[in-house]
Order: sequence, then C-alpha cells, then structure tokens
Amino acid sequence: MSSPPLGVDLVSAITMTYADEAIGIARAADDVGIPAVISFDTGDPDELAEHVASLRHTLPRLTVFGGCCGTDHRHIAALAAAVSAPKSVPGQR
Repeated sequence: MSSPPLGVDLVSAITMTYADEAIGIARAADDVGIPAVISFDTGDPDELAEHVASLRHTLPRLTVFGGCCGTDHRHIAALAAAVSAPKSVPGQR
C-alpha cells in the first residue's frame, strides 16, 4: 500500500466525550483513504484538581477555574474542593 497523495500516513485524534466527533473524524479519514486512530479520554478529576491547586501558588490572583469539553460534575467537584481549600503560604503553618 502506498502513501496517500496528501502526504499523510495516519490521522490520530483524542476526543473527550463526543462519539459523533470521533465518527466524523473516522469518516473523513476513510473518505481520503487514510487510517485513523481515535482515543477517548475523560481525564482524571483528582489530577486536574492538583494542577489547579498548584496554579493557586503560581498565580495567586487567578479566580476563574474550569475545564474543557470533557469536564463533567466529577471534575467540577474536584476543582471546587481544590480552590476552596485555604491557600497555604510557604514557610507558614
């Protein structure tokens, strides 16, 4: 099998929650004869909360927190817990 004339050998995509999006990507790739690999990933709410908590130290004036298309109630609950916890000040107890 030779490479497609588009100079592309493979389409790789990650989608969070939308099956229709994945189907559209797969169909578009199929229409031009390019193999497609599609992964679904909802992310880890606790990991997101840890990253947000560390942002509070780096950007102490940041007051708006959120996520992207894969964010659901679990992520929001973890974010809320992370940002409502008292800020620790380095060197203080």
